[in-house]
Amino acid sequence: MKSAVLAGLRTQETEESWAQKLDEAALLCEACGIEVKTRLTQKAQKGHPRTLLGSGKVNELKQACEAQSADGVVFVNELTGIQTRNLEQETGFPVIDRSALILEIFERHARTRQAHLQVEAARLAY
Repeated sequence: MKSAVLAGLRTQETEESWAQKLDEAALLCEACGIEVKTRLTQKAQKGHPRTLLGSGKVNELKQACEAQSADGVVFVNELTGIQTRNLEQETGFPVIDRSALILEIFERHARTRQAHLQVEAARLAY
């Protein structure tokens, strides 16, 4: 993934702490060589169990990816495997969350066989 839409669900966070989370995720994307094309946020009390975001926001996410010519989506929030799959099916774009992004950064910086094995063990546990 070379470029992405940065997305997330804001629940209890203040505006300031949410902005910090988005900025941190953007820096993680940069460290992984992913250009953030735009940011998309939904504010709600709790996430939708199927896709984390509501159906209207998922459609908006798909349109943002298409309009910005993004290769995928990076979520600030942790996603379940089912949510990731559902989002990929509904948007037609690859979706990763913050944890997967961090594991990708570790993988890229791993130099020894042991380091690669540790990253793989973390990926399996994830």
